[in-house]
Amino acid sequence: MTRFAPTSKNIVNAVLDEFFKGPGDVERNQGLALINNGFTGYSRVVFANGGVHVYLTGNCQSNGTLYSIARPLMANLKQFPEIQFVKIYDQYGDTRAPLARVDSIPVCLDPTFTPSVTPFLTIAPTPTRTPRPTATRTPIDIPYPPYR
Repeated sequence: MTRFAPTSKNIVNAVLDEFFKGPGDVERNQGLALINNGFTGYSRVVFANGGVHVYLTGNCQSNGTLYSIARPLMANLKQFPEIQFVKIYDQYGDTRAPLARVDSIPVCLDPTFTPSVTPFLTIAPTPTRTPRPTATRTPIDIPYPPYR
């Protein structure tokens, strides 16, 4: 399937924007669907050492299969000869191999990934300050003076 992107725009960002739009009517009628694994877009793109680093937004969810957002996203970006590898980062900025010059995806896209249960945060009530009575002076009679 071919789409056209504005030439006035950074081509990689244009590809990502088109990708996250999902299939148009014609594409949907041909049976295409967007697999996004809970990601809704991207927050930034960094080019470094022949690779592109894509930081995704949304909440990563494994779909239990080897086919995830990573495959079509990498295929779309690697069509450009200057991109040798693609690093995909989850909403926390994590990817499996951040320093190696190879493709890398976040652990949460692994088909066997099970998110850890995060306990609910319990918020203790804020203690309220109880006013204390202020010290007052009360005159008293001393029958004998304390000094001589």
